[in-house]
Amino acid sequence: MKCLMIFLGVMSFFCFAGKPMTPSKAYQNALSPEEKSITLEYEALLKREFFEHLDVLSAEKLELLLKLRDSIISDGATRSQALIDVRIAREALTVFRFISTRELTEYQRSVLKKLERSMSENKLELSDKRLEKKIDRLREAIEKQKG
Repeated sequence: MKCLMIFLGVMSFFCFAGKPMTPSKAYQNALSPEEKSITLEYEALLKREFFEHLDVLSAEKLELLLKLRDSIISDGATRSQALIDVRIAREALTVFRFISTRELTEYQRSVLKKLERSMSENKLELSDKRLEKKIDRLREAIEKQKG
C-alpha cells in the first residue's frame, strides 16, 4: 500500500511538472491580435492585483512589528529592540520602496504615520551602516512626498 502511494505521488508530480504554467506558443500564435491584447491586459491586471496584495501583507507585517517594538521599548529590552529594529527597517524598505513613484494606499499611509511616530519617539537602533543609509533615503523620500 505504501509503495502504491509513493508511486502515485511520483506519477502525479511528473504529470504536473511536465505541463507549462503559461499557454503554449502555438496557442498564443493562434490568437488574433485582439485576443492577444485582451490576454495581455488581463495578465497585467492580475499581476498588479497580486503585487498590491503583497504590499498589503507587508504593511500588515510592518504594523505588527511596530506594535512589538513599542512593547519591547516599554519593557526596556534593548537587545531585543536592536533585533526588531533591523526587521522593521527591512520591512519598511520593502513596503515603501516605490514611495516616490507611486501613490500609497490609505492603509500604507496609516502604517507610514505609525512608523514615523515610532522613529521620532525612539531612534531605530541599526548596526548596519548600509541599512542606516537606506533608511535615511527613505526618510528623505517621505519628506519630499509630504512637501
